[in-house]
Amino acid sequence: MTAQHPTIRRLDGSIDIDVYRQKGLMERRVVMTDFFRSAGKPLAAAALVMIALYAVSPRGVTAGHDVNTAQTGTSLTR
Repeated sequence: MTAQHPTIRRLDGSIDIDVYRQKGLMERRVVMTDFFRSAGKPLAAAALVMIALYAVSPRGVTAGHDVNTAQTGTSLTR
């Protein structure tokens, strides 16, 4: 069996949900911070690689998909 934690109550006997809400918020922040801290480095590295590839790519070239009419012997105007 699991151990039961003591329930935090107010002076009138009602359960103090603000304590549990604050505790949940703090735990959520810890989890989100750890997640983004661990995921931030790989995402930053991928972004740097993409920026570097964009920076070294030639401008005005269609990546080898140009139609060279002199080699094919065809004309684009009919």
